[in-house]
Amino acid sequence: MKKKFDVPEEKRRKLGEFIKKLRLEKKYGFNQFALKAQINVADLNRLEKGEKKKINAYQLMNIASAFKIDYKKLYKMIGYMEKEDFNTKNEIEKVNENTELSVFTELVNSLPKDDMKKMLQEYLEKKELEAYKNGTFEEKKEHFDLIKKAIENGVEE
Repeated sequence: MKKKFDVPEEKRRKLGEFIKKLRLEKKYGFNQFALKAQINVADLNRLEKGEKKKINAYQLMNIASAFKIDYKKLYKMIGYMEKEDFNTKNEIEKVNENTELSVFTELVNSLPKDDMKKMLQEYLEKKELEAYKNGTFEEKKEHFDLIKKAIENGVEE
């Protein structure tokens, strides 16, 4: 009996084969990759075999990050995203980033100027690294340039 959040067997097997193929192509050992992707060895085993019926979206993000691919490719593969969702220009990601940025800006503005500059530099480094890993750096370059300009010119109190 199929339960509400179960991924269909055909999609699970396709995902498992894809993960295993990519892991072997990149010459990761099983345990080594589980560690890199920050997922439980048993879960990785069940994913690769197509036996895990309820697939955790966060685990897929970790796997994608470890492989340096866009997580949406894995989401699409198992039906977590529709084709039209996959083709949009990261609408949800942009909303989340803008919300995160406004909360961050509010926090940063309450800090002394030196702390603010340090915080902006750390934020920039973190976001640039994430963008490189996800292959979205070019899309976010304008955003990063604005932060760099704020760091160089100082932030007005």
